[in-house]
Amino acid sequence: MGRHMGMGHGRGMGMGSGPRIRAFVEGTDQTMVLQGPAWRQPWGMEPYLVAHKLQNAQVLLARASLERMREAFNPASVQTLFRTLVLGKTIVLVVLADESDIIRFASDDAWVGRSLTDLRSQLQTSSSDSIQIRRTLEGDANEPRGHLLLALATEPARRQLAQTRRSVALMGIVTFAVGLAGILAIAWIQKRSLRREEQMQLAVNRSKRLAALGQMAGQVAHEIRNPLNAISLSLRSLRHHLEGTGDVASTAAWDGYLDTTQSELQRLNRIVEDFLQVSRFPPIQRRTIDLKAWLTEIVALYARPAQEAGITIDVSLPPTPLSFALDPDQIRQALGNLILNAIQASPRESMIKVKVETGRRGVAIDITDHGTGMAAEELERVFEPYYTTRADGSGLGLPIALRIVEDHGGSLQMESLTGRGTTARVFLPWSR
Repeated sequence: MGRHMGMGHGRGMGMGSGPRIRAFVEGTDQTMVLQGPAWRQPWGMEPYLVAHKLQNAQVLLARASLERMREAFNPASVQTLFRTLVLGKTIVLVVLADESDIIRFASDDAWVGRSLTDLRSQLQTSSSDSIQIRRTLEGDANEPRGHLLLALATEPARRQLAQTRRSVALMGIVTFAVGLAGILAIAWIQKRSLRREEQMQLAVNRSKRLAALGQMAGQVAHEIRNPLNAISLSLRSLRHHLEGTGDVASTAAWDGYLDTTQSELQRLNRIVEDFLQVSRFPPIQRRTIDLKAWLTEIVALYARPAQEAGITIDVSLPPTPLSFALDPDQIRQALGNLILNAIQASPRESMIKVKVETGRRGVAIDITDHGTGMAAEELERVFEPYYTTRADGSGLGLPIALRIVEDHGGSLQMESLTGRGTTARVFLPWSR
């Protein structure tokens, strides 16, 4: 502050009243210019004393003219001002000394009349945690006319610095956490996108393989079926011939071979049927059905094979009616393959659970068994044509089921844990 400072930031006050000084300390004014009663227009003139209020509500003595204070102010009023300035926690001590370093005014009366040098020495050797600010007061000819000394407590500054450090550290931690979360989110999104892309590529590759396989399977199955029919007719004729000879011993001896051969022919015929099923996928013929009643009928078809294997099938259906549009014949075949797989994988006296859940996007049908489950490498290959873990399996049941479900716009997912069992989830979206 200097001669350019006016009254725009505060107000002029006389020094005769301590309550006015206290009102400034407790009030909202930021700057106060203290002047004598004869100074009616102090703008552009050097004030006697300027007090400025800091952000923490502490007051800092900015400038004083010792000579004019001596002329115009009551010393008791100056003492009151200095005592008021140290009411806060920031200013520990404020003194005003003349050009001979003799203290004339002080916030602590004990220092009045003593040497400023002694005060500074004691402040330096004392245990008080403070710093000194010393200003030389100059007269009109720039000659020294006095000295102003403030002792400021450093503890508030240290607390503020510590608080600032904590805030900076906290902001750094928050920034790091937000950045790390962003990086993890980006990595997760990229990973999910790559996984979806891989799944789409696998689906495309499966479709291509199934299409090529279907075309080949139709030709092979057609060529195999005719010899199989001829062999089956020959076996039937041979059995009738042996029965017509009346030779009971020979007939009994050949019955075992004929039964085995007939059984193998039936197995080969089932494989041919699977080949034909791969080769011909008719267009989806949707119609609206009662999904609960329809699913109950499908489960009933496999109740007897399950009972013969010592297995029970538990069905959990929604309580409300459920109408759904699908191709009942094709979905029947897909669910039948999944239920049959569950029966073949389940141990005796276990349970297969069939659960139906509805959602905003569609219907999910879970088929869960408690068999031996599959390892991760087996689970990755279950939809590959001809891949099977059973000696009598064709490896075409799950690929056929997958294609049927995907033709309906849905998805087929397999979840399995070794020793815990397997769950096949069929998701079918609501038709638009």
